Amino acid sequence: MTAYTSAASGNWSTSTNWTPSGVPGNNDTVVISGHAITVDSSRTIGTSGVAGTAALTVQSGGSLTVSGGSTLTLRGDLVNNNCAVNLSAGAIVEFDSSASAAPSTTSYGYRGGTGHNQSSQVLNLNGTAGSRITIRSNAGGANGFLDDGTGPWLQGCQIAGNGFVNFENIGTASKNAITTSPTGSASFALRNARFTNCGRIGGTYNLGATCTYILENVTM
Repeated sequence: MTAYTSAASGNWSTSTNWTPSGVPGNNDTVVISGHAITVDSSRTIGTSGVAGTAALTVQSGGSLTVSGGSTLTLRGDLVNNNCAVNLSAGAIVEFDSSASAAPSTTSYGYRGGTGHNQSSQVLNLNGTAGSRITIRSNAGGANGFLDDGTGPWLQGCQIAGNGFVNFENIGTASKNAITTSPTGSASFALRNARFTNCGRIGGTYNLGATCTYILENVTM
């Protein structure tokens, strides 16, 4: 197991973009800090630890982009600490707890925020009608989720973009697929989304005059 930290902007597959030098993979963890990293081919990251264990953390000032045709498999949480996480058309993100000690009860997810009112924290869904994004859970483990962090944090789990995204086995009948807390000037805009075998969209709502909340062409 290696704990990698970004050293320069560029492709995930470039070893010199990481400290220590190498390409992060299964059983490793990653922190992206101050750099823009693109997942340019399919990768698995994380240690398959207990629920709440971070596989990949993107710090303020950094960004993560998953390119089209690439699958990012997360064996732990993806934590967004006030930055942009971008999913390109055709990208796949999979939450996989199948190798954990208790696969059926261990859930990993996208954590949108690490504190209140992180205005730069956003998940950009940039799919197209002909090349949809997929966010799914591996069948060998418990269903993943998207939420507003462990607070939960106000303005947590902001979503933007054209959408065109398929959610598959995200959340359950008793656990939200997406939990968001739009307040102040936060924006939650989910467009052109399809949910299959998923939980609900829920959260804490305190919508102000400058807050945006959009559900457009969403099928559940």
